[in-house]
Amino acid sequence: MGSYQVLTNPDADTNDKMANLDDINLIDYDFAAAAAAKPDLTARFDEEIAAEPKE
Repeated sequence: MGSYQVLTNPDADTNDKMANLDDINLIDYDFAAAAAAKPDLTARFDEEIAAEPKE
């Protein structure tokens, strides 16, 4: 997984190594669905993972 940075200053110099946003596939993330699922996911994590003793 890479990390992409995009210039926000329109007067900044570009570089050939910079990612072209037209070439990057982005996911369609549903923030409302993620927020609605968070309480159940957090509870499941607490029950299944956080409660397990470390070996």
